[in-house]
Amino acid sequence: MTVYVSPDILSKAINKSNRTSILSAHWSSGSRTAYSRFVSEHIPDAQFCPPELALTGLPSREAGRNTLPNKGILQDWVYKWGLDKKTPIIIYGQHHGIFSARAWWILKWAGFTDIHILDGGLPAWEDAGHPVIAGPGSLPQRFRTEITVGNMPTIEADEIDQWIKDGGFLLDARDERRFNGIAEKLDFRAGHIPGAINMPVQDSYNEDRTVLSPDEIRARFNRAGITDGSKVAVYSGSALHSCAMIAVMEHGGIDGATLFTGGWSQWAGNPENPIERSGD
Repeated sequence: MTVYVSPDILSKAINKSNRTSILSAHWSSGSRTAYSRFVSEHIPDAQFCPPELALTGLPSREAGRNTLPNKGILQDWVYKWGLDKKTPIIIYGQHHGIFSARAWWILKWAGFTDIHILDGGLPAWEDAGHPVIAGPGSLPQRFRTEITVGNMPTIEADEIDQWIKDGGFLLDARDERRFNGIAEKLDFRAGHIPGAINMPVQDSYNEDRTVLSPDEIRARFNRAGITDGSKVAVYSGSALHSCAMIAVMEHGGIDGATLFTGGWSQWAGNPENPIERSGD
């Protein structure tokens, strides 16, 4: 399977009773609100995944808004979900899918490899005519898999300058207005990291929020001169849209991109870091 899978592929896995772990990654104003939405409507066999509890650490100005999760806390959630490294994992969310992409990246970072994202999320599942159910979610499978973190490449703020000097690409996955410093409602300063290229991840999706085809993805990156993912570092505001960008890249066969985990929220939080804005 590719990174993104269709609702029909997931439906076949469920109907054939193929052993597949399904996680629903929802993030709303409070975990109780997100969970209540899950309880009222979710894909059969799914379990609830709260990104703000399972997939991120404590926020700070120094480290950014969505830091890497504490290993022990992530391990507890892996036990709770009953995940197994030999069992396929399919993650879905609502609409844009940035939280399912965050779950995809974090679990790959933790050593899982057979992980996929439901293309188009829950809306695509329902549009395809597949059923949803209510209730607390599926019982986990009886696995207690030990995780080993650090299996996805990352870069720190103090390594960015050398990365660019060495000829690496630095991609900013945020929208154009935030990149240009025209609009910034979330972080301390507006603009972007000097030397970054703006490639909004939102441009990697069709109008129905399904992902572009692998050929279309490769063509988009080729126009920017990018053919080798290992030469690319990606950031966004807080490593949500950047996780989605890396998932898109891998779906297009452009593997090995590096994540700047602190993102713009960390970079902008340090007044000593230089920034650029449109027209500077």
